[in-house]
Amino acid sequence: RIQASLAPAPPTEYGMFSHAALLAVLARTAPLTLRRVYPLTAFWLCLAGCALPTLPGGAVVNLAALAPAAYSAVVYSPYWLLAMLGMPAAVLVLVSAAVTKGQSGNYQLLTALLVFVSTLIVGNAVRLGRRRASDSQARLNRVQAEQEAATRQAIGQERARIARELHDVVTHNVSMMVVQAGAARRVLGSTPDEARTALLAVEDSGRAAIVELQHLLGLLDPPSS
Repeated sequence: RIQASLAPAPPTEYGMFSHAALLAVLARTAPLTLRRVYPLTAFWLCLAGCALPTLPGGAVVNLAALAPAAYSAVVYSPYWLLAMLGMPAAVLVLVSAAVTKGQSGNYQLLTALLVFVSTLIVGNAVRLGRRRASDSQARLNRVQAEQEAATRQAIGQERARIARELHDVVTHNVSMMVVQAGAARRVLGSTPDEARTALLAVEDSGRAAIVELQHLLGLLDPPSS
């Protein structure tokens, strides 16, 4: 009796399969680490892991792994149609896991449908909201770019107008000064009064040119902050 009581107990089912169960859980849940970077790949890897032979608690782990993976695939994957095509396979995997363990297939099917329909509704709503926000931001950026382009064009046109006015002012006033200085030179010896009048006109033209140039150059200067 003493020897019989000291004999090692036969390995339990949990002890025999603990390592295999851990590996199966890792195969189901490890791909979730990729769900924000490669959402569709993570979903298909989770689905493949959940298709492994069912172990104790496998249906619960399947549901806990597939629900967030399916949500990420619907919301973040650019391949939305491929993600949607994988949803019936996910439901089938959940139901088959329950049936294999002898649980009620109808109950498991109802649970899987409720979870995945809710996931799809929420996921699609979030995806639509993200798309609308992205479209709004794109429209805002486009409007801002158009406004900046229009502002640059208006500034360029105004600078071109000012440049033309500068050219006209300089040309007109310098021409007048040259003509009046020439007239003063011709009459300087014979009629000093006319020469003096011509020189005063040259002086007035020069001052007027300086005033107009200062005004136009002031328009070109950027406003002080």
